[in-house]
This record gives sequence, C-alpha cells and structure tokens, in this order.
Amino acid sequence: MNIIRLFKKLSPILLCALLLACPSEQREVVSESTVIWPPNDLVAIEMISDARAIALSTTGEIHWTSDLGETWSRSHLPAVNTLRGISMVDEEVGWAVGEGIILRTDDGGVHWRRQRLPGQSASMPLVGVHAIRNDRAIAVAANGLVLGWKEGGTGWVVFRRRDDLDIPRPIERLDIACAPDSGRCWSMGRLLERSDNAGESWRVQVPEDFARFEEIEFSVGQVDLVDRDRERLREFVAANRHRKNLEWVLEPIIGSLELERMGRPRDATKLFELIAARLEDARAQLEDSSISATRIIVLGDPPWNFDDYLDDEPNFLESYFRERSGEESELRLHLREQRILTSLWMGEAGLGLAVGRAGVVLRSVDGGDRWQAIVSPTTHDLNAVAIGGQRAVVVGAQGGLWTSADAGERWRPWRGAGEAVHFDSLLAISFSPSGKTGMAVGDRQRILRSVDGGESWTELQPRAPSQAERAR
Repeated sequence: MNIIRLFKKLSPILLCALLLACPSEQREVVSESTVIWPPNDLVAIEMISDARAIALSTTGEIHWTSDLGETWSRSHLPAVNTLRGISMVDEEVGWAVGEGIILRTDDGGVHWRRQRLPGQSASMPLVGVHAIRNDRAIAVAANGLVLGWKEGGTGWVVFRRRDDLDIPRPIERLDIACAPDSGRCWSMGRLLERSDNAGESWRVQVPEDFARFEEIEFSVGQVDLVDRDRERLREFVAANRHRKNLEWVLEPIIGSLELERMGRPRDATKLFELIAARLEDARAQLEDSSISATRIIVLGDPPWNFDDYLDDEPNFLESYFRERSGEESELRLHLREQRILTSLWMGEAGLGLAVGRAGVVLRSVDGGDRWQAIVSPTTHDLNAVAIGGQRAVVVGAQGGLWTSADAGERWRPWRGAGEAVHFDSLLAISFSPSGKTGMAVGDRQRILRSVDGGESWTELQPRAPSQAERAR
C-alpha cells in the first residue's frame, strides 16, 4: 500500500518530467488551424501562390498563410533575434536572412533550418536575399558583404568582402533583386550596383539625371543672363524645387572663340573672371528662387590656384580647358538626385522600377542597362515596389500605397476605409507568380490584400478564433 500511495503522489511529477524530457517535438507542433496574427512590425512578405504567403516580423518570427491572410500559422525555426529579408524559388524552397543568420525552408515555409555561414556571423548584418534556383541564391549585408549559395555547394561562400570595396564610406546596402531566370542582379543602397553573373562580380550603375535644363548660351564676353533665360530658369525651378533630394549642378562650357582670345597658357585670369561671374549670376538666380546654397554644386569651377600645379603639371591649364571646352560658350544645369534606393523590381519583359528615400523612383525599359528618374507620387520615403498583372505598386511612409497602370507615368493613391491617413509605414509588398493576388505589410501588424492584380486593396484585421478553433 505504501508503494501504491507513493506512486500516486509521484505520478504527476513523473508525468511532468517525462513531458519536459522530450519537449522539442511537442513545442514545434503548431496546428494549421491555430488562429495567430503575425506580431509586431512586419518587414517582409513573399507570395508563393495565389493563396499562400510568408511574412517576417522584426522579432524574428515567421508566419505563413494558405488562405490569403485570413488565418496565419507560426513557422518552426531556431531562435533568432531579427529577420530582414525573404525570397522563395517556388512554393517549397526558399531562404530568409537576418542579423548573422540564414535560414532555409524546403516545405513552403512551415519549417526552417539554420545554414552554416563562412566566417563569424556577428560581422554579417544580412539585409536581403534573392533565390535564383534551388541551388543558387545571393545574400547581401548592410556593410557590402555578398554571400553566394552555388550549385553543388555545401554551404554559403563569400563572393565579396567589405574590404574589397574601393569606397571611402560605408556602402549601406539595403536589399537585392534579380531578373527572373537570369544572372542579372542589382543591389540597392547609396549605390546601385549590377552583377551579370549572379553576384560573383559587381559594377556601379549611375542612373541618368533627373532632369536637364536647356543650355544657357552666352555671346563672347557676355556675363549676365538675358531676361528670356532668367524667365525660363524661374519656370524650371518652380517645377522642381519641391523635391528636397535634388542637387542643382552647374557646369560652365567655354566656347572656342573665347578660349582663343582669353585662354592664355600661363595667365587665364580674365577668362576665369568671366566664368566665375556667369556662375555667380546663375547661382544667385537659383538662391533667389529658394534653392539652398548647400544644394548647388559646380562642376568645373575656375582653378584660381593653378600656379601651384604648373611646376609638376605644366599642361594643367590645357587639361582644364580641354575638359570645359565646346563650340559655343554656355552654362549647363542638370538635376541630380541624392539617391538611397531601398527596393527594385525587374520583370521578364525588361521593365524595371526602383524606389528609395525621399520619394525617389527610377525606371528601366531595357532590362536594367539604363535607369532614368521619373516623376514620383510622393516626397516621403518609398520602401518597396512590385508589379502585379499590368499594375505597378509602390508602398512607403505614412501608410502610403500608390498604383500605376502605365509603368510609372501616372500614380494613383490608395486610402483605407474613411480616407484615413496612417502614420505607420508600409514596408514590403509582393505579388503571386501569376500576378493576380498581392499582399503588403508594415508597422504594427498592418496587412493589406489585393485580389485583382493590385488595382484595389483591402486592409485585413485580426479575427477572433471560433469556438471550434478554441476547442482544438
């Protein structure tokens, strides 16, 4: 009897011990019917079919849905602090990255496993990943590091280290994107870089100027702008001064006749004075039109201290004149964006769009060979871009979402119910491979859904579990 009594007393403890002895399998089981809404800020979303999507939160959690966001299930993954990017090859295989970690799934995001990284993971602030094929992917870090998962490889390898970059300041890379079924990839941040071999080597791409002003021509010896040019310049400034991320670049050109008369080999003072006077007049016109002096850049300012260089470079002046010479004397003005790009999308037909801070929007129509700044729907930060069906969609600060049916020529804003303005940013957007359905996510659990290729959007709300679901 004592033994039986003792067993009864100990049985709850023994049962608890048995449960705690093998917790891993039990803790990982999450029913698909469990109603869980992805928590906190949502930083990434990936649509892998018309109904299935995977979302990443800032707290290092991954959730997936198979009913277009009506219900969500928590994925099984190792403990992580932060996650930043996700990319899926198909409905089964994909990668997610974060601070010093890369995860891979082979079952559509239900389970994730950690992959080995080369070197010390602490030095790898990974921010973006793009899955090209099951056996080929690229991951990038904020400090310029590029990792690659190569065909037949057993792990990630370094494609480029931070030390390999010949840049004086941090690169601040923010994301990566690749063209479909291609080795053409682009990384975004303070620089737009392109790779044609799936990340193994990179080159900087310089987008074309945002806008150019028709040249201001000068007759020989003329200093001041004529009234017609002043009026044209005022109109040009009025159309563009609202864009706070623009640099106004002035570039003087010396006509052949002026150069012949005043460009003396060892004394170009009079020509320098003429160039400086023209620049000063144009600069004053810009400042009078509310353009800050800090945003006015001069290319080819007269080198007044040229004497300091003549002993070492006897042809110093000739080189300067050669770079600044033209048929006629003129002053060129072009607008250059101070770009920090955050997201890029490239389609099969060669149309590409890139967005960034301060409302930057770039477009390519030749598969990414050339990028041109186009009119933006906002001056606020834009965080992501995607194209679903025949419609481009960009999302950004203050809950902004804009759609375009003509590849960015015109943008239409979307507002939620009651035309309310949100102060929570939308951070990511994705469309299904068919382009029919899309989802956008952002701060404080915001999730939007489209079922018509991005033309209209509905904001989803967490719903309470039913009695049957609670019973489970």
